[in-house]
Amino acid sequence: MWQRKGRYHRPPQTVSGQATLGRVKSDVKTRRDLTKGVNAMTMTRVVQRVGANGLRLPKELVEGWGAKEGQEVIIELARSSIRIVPAELDAVEIADRAATYAFDRVGDATAVGEPERVGEGWRVPILLSYRPKQLGVLTYSLRGELLPEESDSAQTMRERSREG
Repeated sequence: MWQRKGRYHRPPQTVSGQATLGRVKSDVKTRRDLTKGVNAMTMTRVVQRVGANGLRLPKELVEGWGAKEGQEVIIELARSSIRIVPAELDAVEIADRAATYAFDRVGDATAVGEPERVGEGWRVPILLSYRPKQLGVLTYSLRGELLPEESDSAQTMRERSREG
């Protein structure tokens, strides 16, 4: 179960009996050195000047991120950052989006269950964090867009949270 507390977190994972940090969503790509049983987070920083054609990402940076030639990506513009994500999001990214939606629109006592890929989308159960009760389901496209007509509304989920 994912639960939002400040930033987005997954439950701790274990590798060879040693606890490691779960994936933490941030604006930078992180790596973990699991072979030594140490939680090492590294960041590569490149300073560039914006030219007439914009910015160009160095090949080493793209390869370090894990993107392959021909892979589609989504480039999102936020207030003070640009975020690049794979065009088809994985379960962790979908869970992060669902956790943000649930926290912001349903309430802070929510958690998300394991996302399930169904056909051309993802279904994510929205749960109460303090007892086993499902409040509803959010449905996302493979690209991470919320599909409201196939999802339970925030109002419906808030009402279900108040039911005994």
